Amino acid sequence: MTFLCSRLRVSLVVAVLWHSLVMAFQSGPQYPSSEALTDPVASLQKRLERHEIELKYEPKHGYLRSVLSQLGIPATSQALVFSKTSLQSELISPSTPRALYFNDDVYVGWIQNAPMLEVASVDPQYGTIFYVLDQKENLSPEFKRLGQPCISCHAPARDDVPSPLLLMMSVGTAASGEAIGEFQLVTDRTPLAERWGGWYVSFSQPGAAHRGNKVIGGGSERLLGDPSNGTRAFDPSLYLENTSDVVALMLLSHQVDVHNRISEASHQTRNLASDTPPSQIEAAVEPLVRALLFSEAAPVSDSVRGGTEFAKEFTAKGRKDRRGRSLKELDLNRRLLRYPLSYLVHSESFDHMPAIAREYVYRRLWEVFSGKDRSEQFAHLGNQDRSVLLEILSETKPEFQTWVRKK
Repeated sequence: MTFLCSRLRVSLVVAVLWHSLVMAFQSGPQYPSSEALTDPVASLQKRLERHEIELKYEPKHGYLRSVLSQLGIPATSQALVFSKTSLQSELISPSTPRALYFNDDVYVGWIQNAPMLEVASVDPQYGTIFYVLDQKENLSPEFKRLGQPCISCHAPARDDVPSPLLLMMSVGTAASGEAIGEFQLVTDRTPLAERWGGWYVSFSQPGAAHRGNKVIGGGSERLLGDPSNGTRAFDPSLYLENTSDVVALMLLSHQVDVHNRISEASHQTRNLASDTPPSQIEAAVEPLVRALLFSEAAPVSDSVRGGTEFAKEFTAKGRKDRRGRSLKELDLNRRLLRYPLSYLVHSESFDHMPAIAREYVYRRLWEVFSGKDRSEQFAHLGNQDRSVLLEILSETKPEFQTWVRKK
């Protein structure tokens, strides 16, 4: 009887959630037009409408596996969050965490028995676009864009940056999954000891300090699985992978920050005149330069080891110079990447920034790589780092190489 009541409650929650979110989609802001969007999910939807591809439905995961395949997102990127921080938060708990999967441009969220997939896709022109996909089998599955209620949490801090922010948060979490205390935005500048509250973390170095795998009980944080917490761990057989990869978590914290910086720089420079004072351009774009170069990034004091399959897939997708070096090579001993320049310098969103913003970035990178700028913000870059980064970027980014030649 208890099991039946639980199933009925879940069904009711699902029905109410789906109705509310459809209404939110219908009443929320609809800018820009679907025809104007070129982000990966918008492009996938257009292919679906032209019947060029099909999404395959599975009883266990709905359209998840097929969506990941079509978007080129590896299942091994799986990261699990058990704090109730989602449109479908009532369905999330330590025993039913939300699974996140991602590549350089798209983030997909899946929850057990949830009515929809949650997707954030980065449009090169308009920034982050939120979508949902009904998880019921349908002959014509459709990605629907959401404005509200997504914008209520992902609203940018500045009025002159209309694109929503991508967020990775750390928060104390009760055994129920309810957030306790203040949320902390996680970037690669956040000390490891303060990261991943409300997240599962797999394969981290034994003894490495972080807030993952813990819930708050009796006024203190305790590891999940402690009988005194009354928590039940998740069943890995219900997910595509059995881990929440620490390397995936570290890359998430880096790239969501850089995506936000790219979006901010783009919006603030899009309508600037050619005679705009240099100080105004600097204020808009310099934060992006620092994020790209891991300025003030928290040190990796303990070696971090993640799932080898994800690390292998991630590294294999990097653009290589003639010596086979790539910005996607991992370090994990001293820092996240072997060559500390963000791989998102190769992203479409970076390439679609206004020329005035891209040229500012190129000039600043050249100043740092050439040794002209040896300020404290870039003191973490040794002479060899700077020399190698100049070589890799020159050989893998033709526009940068052209800029250097014109200099």
